[in-house]
Formats: sequence, C-alpha cells, structure tokens
Amino acid sequence: MAAVQGQPQVLKFKEQWVEGDQQAWNHFNNGDPSTTNHVEGWHHKINNQMKNCHPNIYILLDIIKKEQAANEAKISQHANGGKQRPRKRVYRQLEERLVRLKDQLSIGEMDTMSYVDAVSR
Repeated sequence: MAAVQGQPQVLKFKEQWVEGDQQAWNHFNNGDPSTTNHVEGWHHKINNQMKNCHPNIYILLDIIKKEQAANEAKISQHANGGKQRPRKRVYRQLEERLVRLKDQLSIGEMDTMSYVDAVSR
C-alpha cells in the first residue's frame, strides 16, 4: 500500500528534477555560486553585530550604513590596484579539484556515475 501512495511523489520528482527544465536548477555550467553560503555568511556577520534579536530600526540602519561604507572602501581599493585577500588554501584546492573533475566529465574521460562518486568525496 505504501508504494502505491508514494507513486505520485516519485512521478512528481521525476517530472521536476529528471525530465523537467534543468536550466532552472542546474548550476553545472553557469559559473556562478551554486550555494547561498556567501549570503548566509553575510547574514551571520550582520547578526553578530547586533546586540539583541529585535534591534531598533536605527541600530539596524547604522549597521547597514557601516557595511556599505566598508564595501565601498573595498571596491575603491580594488579599483586602485589593491590586492584582495587570498582564499584559504583548502578552498582553492577544493575548487581546483572540482574544476578538474568537471573537465574530465566534459571531455568524456569520466562517466556520470564516476563523476558523482568523485565529487561526493
């Protein structure tokens, strides 16, 4: 009985994620971040600057103004030839590994299941 009840969910999953418009959710070739970790990091930073969970609107505006000023300073430094802080080595190595695996998949040196297995490690 459980298999019969679950059948519509399986069909819906297959329709949405396997046969549907993969461009809507697949980040394989877009070059942009595939997660929202950068946004979550920014949100965490803002939350840490607040003294309580429900700040006064003026306190929130002050925090946002300071964040804006810091970002404008970084943009100005970068535009004038300043160097950005390098990413941590572990993240550079991870990205290099993922790019290498993606290239191997793209040129046919690796099949899809091998790629999925290698990426998951």
